[in-house]
Amino acid sequence: MRSRKQSSAGFSLIELMVAVAIMGIVTAQLFVVFANQKKVFTSNDRALDVQEAARLTLDLISFDTRMAGFMVPKYTAVSSVDGGANGADRFCASAPGSAGSGGTVPTMVARFNGATLVNNITANSVTVNTTDLDLDGDGIADFVVQSGVIVASETRTYCARILAINVNGATATIDFANPEDATVALGGTTPTSDMRAVPANVYEIDTNALQLRRNNLLLASQIEDFEVEYWLDTAGTPNGVEDGNQEFPVNDLNNPDPPAGAGSIPSANDEVRRVRISVTARTVQEDQADSATGKLTYGRPALANHAAGAAVDQFRRRTFSASIAPRNIL
Repeated sequence: MRSRKQSSAGFSLIELMVAVAIMGIVTAQLFVVFANQKKVFTSNDRALDVQEAARLTLDLISFDTRMAGFMVPKYTAVSSVDGGANGADRFCASAPGSAGSGGTVPTMVARFNGATLVNNITANSVTVNTTDLDLDGDGIADFVVQSGVIVASETRTYCARILAINVNGATATIDFANPEDATVALGGTTPTSDMRAVPANVYEIDTNALQLRRNNLLLASQIEDFEVEYWLDTAGTPNGVEDGNQEFPVNDLNNPDPPAGAGSIPSANDEVRRVRISVTARTVQEDQADSATGKLTYGRPALANHAAGAAVDQFRRRTFSASIAPRNIL
């Protein structure tokens, strides 16, 4: 009987092609998973960067706000220009002498009233009786170009960055760098007897560059929105209690009626009890589309009385708020 020769074990060509196809599918899916994970990691890393920048920014603004009103009249402690539904706000916190090379806050031992306005207010400037507010006799100006200035009375207030200081004998004219009409914000062209000008740290956004600037120096980048709100303790008799929604949020100290129209409260800049600062930070780059969920869509959110952005995009955003009680107003 003839014995058959046993054939060698192995894969047929078809079996090999099927195995390669299966491995290809599995490998392709692994690459998709890894790619999506990399996108998520990169996106979260960008979001973390802007988150830390926003937190550090709020820390510095909170410190300036908490110390506002030191050695100056209470009604000149803080001020802002409301951007309304279509723009970011500008904010000033008084800093007497700390911006200039004259006396600094720690060396001041006597309270002073700021600079008195000696001439009519124009759309872009005010004239004051002195720039040496600390009265230390050194003749060095405590107002500094590119720093802030608060011009306020007990019922009107204006916040701006100083463009120029023109000294003319015993007086000096302070020119504003900001385009708002100061005569409207201050309620007329003739200063009242209690109206004063004091130096300040000014915070404002360059919306084109997404930069938050302090005294025109870059403080933080990728900041898209900056909003200021107040608790104004003036509904009826000041009582240290937030009375409904009449006293908070107030977005404009010159027109403190709440947007909800809950009632009218008077302007009283010495009755500010709390300042809430909010910032929105945006990532440098947009998120990429996720293969699992498709195109991601975000957009700038509404913040305070600033309406949400109309455009839809793929930028990640983080919004933070800090509520500060200025210790020198209370």
